[in-house]
Order: sequence, then structure tokens, then C-alpha cells
Amino acid sequence: MRGFNRSERQIRINSNINKLKGYKRDWNCVKFNPINSKEHEMKKAEVCFEASKKGFDFLTEVEFREGGRTDIYLPEIDFAIEILHTETNEMFLKKKYPVKRVMPIKTTDEIIL
Repeated sequence: MRGFNRSERQIRINSNINKLKGYKRDWNCVKFNPINSKEHEMKKAEVCFEASKKGFDFLTEVEFREGGRTDIYLPEIDFAIEILHTETNEMFLKKKYPVKRVMPIKTTDEIIL
């Protein structure tokens, strides 16, 4: 991320990684979940590709220590992205995420990060 030196960046990442439950080192790898629809999983891959192009490391299918899960997590900026295919906005708003920012993206949305 621009504006931070390597040491500051790593400190931010390490701090946010502590929020994760069962953290594994699957950085920048898209984990597919066969329970989800193909549209859901393809949008997840597309969002991860765009995040990578912008220089962000990402984790997918992340579980938080405080509860909850997100499709995509960008630990450097404490940002969760939830892909919505069959979920409604109302269903999304009922979920709690222990992060600074959360963004829902519908499978029909254009990606803007």
C-alpha cells in the first residue's frame, strides 16, 4: 500500500492477522467452496485478481476469532469483502464483522476497488 514503508506495512498486517481463527498461510490463493454457486466463486476469483493487481495480499474463506466469516479479507487494510449471489442486502446487514470496513459485492456488480 502506498504511503507506508515495508516495516509499517508488516506491522499492520500482523496486527490484523491476530483477528483470524485457524489462520493458515494460504496467501493470495483463492479457495473455492463447492457449496456456493459457480457465479459466487467466479466473482470471488475476479475480486481477488483485482485486489492483487492493486498490490494487496488477500486471504479467502476467512474465519474470525470473534465469530463470523468472510469471502475475502485484505489484512493490510483490515477490509472484508462479502460476495452476494443468493443473499439479500438485508441478510448481509445482519452479519457482524470485526474489521474496519466491509463491502458487499453482488455477483452482477462491476468490480471497483
